[in-house]
Amino acid sequence: MDRSREKSANAENRLRLHRQEAFTLHLLAGQLARAANGFGLLASALFGRLLIMATKLHLAENALALHFFLERLEGLIDIIVANENLHA
Repeated sequence: MDRSREKSANAENRLRLHRQEAFTLHLLAGQLARAANGFGLLASALFGRLLIMATKLHLAENALALHFFLERLEGLIDIIVANENLHA
């Protein structure tokens, strides 16, 4: 009979601690979210729309040459990895 009471007490303690941990983490997450949101108000108050701008589309002028340049670098990386794996 005492063992069943101990088991139920242990189960209640685990449930109670689990609830406290989740509640604590929830409060911490709420404080962090408010702090991150507050920086936006500070930036907009000080600099107005200076920091907010639309990104411009950037295309390479010579895309084919850039592709060949990067392809050659990718081949060098493959060779280095192959040599490293052969020694293992």
